[in-house]
Amino acid sequence: MPDESNPDQPAKPRGVRWWPALFIIGIIGVVEWMVYLHFVRKEDQTLQGVSLLVASFLTGVLLLIWWVLFSRTRWYVRIGGLVLIAGVASLLRFDGFRGDMVPQFSFRWEMTPKQNAERRRLELAGEQGLVTDSIELLDADYLAKDSDWPGFRGERRDGIVRKLEYSDAWLRPEELWRIPMGDGWSSFAAAGQFVWTQEQQGDEEVVTAYNARTGAQVWRHADAARFEEAMGGPGPRATPTYYRGKLYTLGSTGILNCFEAGTGKRVWSINILDDNSASNIQWAMAGSPLVYEQFVVVSPGGKEGKSLVAYDRETGEKRWSGGDSIASYASPQIFTIRGQEQILSFNGVGIAAHRVDDGSVLWTFPWSSSPKINVAQPLVFKEEAVLLSVGYTKGAILLDVKRNGNEWSAEERWRSIRLKSKFNNFVLKDEFVYGFDEGILVCLDVAGSHRRWKGGRYGFGQMLLVGDVLVIQAENGEVVFVKATPDDHVELGRFQAIEGKTWNHPAIARGRLFVRNGQEAACYKLTDWPYSPVAEP
Repeated sequence: MPDESNPDQPAKPRGVRWWPALFIIGIIGVVEWMVYLHFVRKEDQTLQGVSLLVASFLTGVLLLIWWVLFSRTRWYVRIGGLVLIAGVASLLRFDGFRGDMVPQFSFRWEMTPKQNAERRRLELAGEQGLVTDSIELLDADYLAKDSDWPGFRGERRDGIVRKLEYSDAWLRPEELWRIPMGDGWSSFAAAGQFVWTQEQQGDEEVVTAYNARTGAQVWRHADAARFEEAMGGPGPRATPTYYRGKLYTLGSTGILNCFEAGTGKRVWSINILDDNSASNIQWAMAGSPLVYEQFVVVSPGGKEGKSLVAYDRETGEKRWSGGDSIASYASPQIFTIRGQEQILSFNGVGIAAHRVDDGSVLWTFPWSSSPKINVAQPLVFKEEAVLLSVGYTKGAILLDVKRNGNEWSAEERWRSIRLKSKFNNFVLKDEFVYGFDEGILVCLDVAGSHRRWKGGRYGFGQMLLVGDVLVIQAENGEVVFVKATPDDHVELGRFQAIEGKTWNHPAIARGRLFVRNGQEAACYKLTDWPYSPVAEP
């Protein structure tokens, strides 16, 4: 207030009004702490991360409004503060979200893993001339051998590597090659001396074939397609499937291609979304094509009996369709249950079992998270029960599948919140399941749902089973070896395989480990080839 006895004296500046800022921080902090504890009790790291992200964003916006409009600082100070904040923000590069929805940042001057991989590729090219390559083409009737890896999670899509045993030498494997990789969450398929994957390269969705020995590109096919969203980023999600000299791929926008696996010549192509009057889902088409006898089976999620569809693998002609459920992100899979082969489709509503000859639905069971995000592959226990797991506080369920003549049904045996597989697959060994419960490794007794142990924070990674050892591709790019035993969590060792966020599944073929993410790929020699395989379990 001006001095009334001396009207010419200027008014003293008012002090900074701090109490609104403290009030904002206090109120949002209390509310967020209550919300956070709620999700802690539900053991859901994803929703913990989402709540922290929302609270941080809301706090930042309100503090910015306070600073500009109500802080009582001089205008040049307010503008200077905004310039400082903008300057600091301009130094950071947004690198996407982790699996628990925590944003990732790095300084703009730091090299990305993709740039490092490109530098390494150029070094190898200079040293060894590995730029392009040609290798012996696969015969049209070439069958995948036991040592190959013909598609998503292996031949049976169960994540089990057969006829191979772990050794301590795997803790220090020889790196055979490292190359830059386009965006996407596809894994590798491998047969003979080929490995195939899918990548996003600019505005093109690309199927690529590489020499498994050198990492050199053998052929490339590009479609003018691009899918991108904030959480998962750009690129295809599904893994190619190899079968009898042909390669089958499904892109993020629904393009189903059939190629000659050795040359990349396209045999036929169809967009399964357009063909079945279906719409793409939130994180795009992710189910890897299933090849069974004469059929290529995919899940477009169409209405009026077009949820699951089979095309002729030679011609692309539609052979059958069945079900009415919307699609989700798991891949169709063949199992034998109660003596009958059937295709299990974990769609947006729950699990559906289809006949293999005409696609008609045998039985269903509803099981889904509230956002209808079902990703982890179902697994069959003793050919009589089906294990499902989803994230977002939903958890796992074991279904007893019943058969009475031609009538089928499924009923709950148990459910558990202790295995929440958000988008991470699990494996079965004997009577136990090993998987990620919101990024933390757990072992559950399948028969009774009892948790035997929980330990090891590997993020939202993926895993394979080799004998009695879990090969874990952690979210941070490390490969970790853990004993597959119900007694305790026993880590055998680890090494940094690649750099950057890794949600892609690893693949093992012919004694080699193939790993990739949306930035780089690498191959490691685990054992000499050929070798004397162990007996199949």
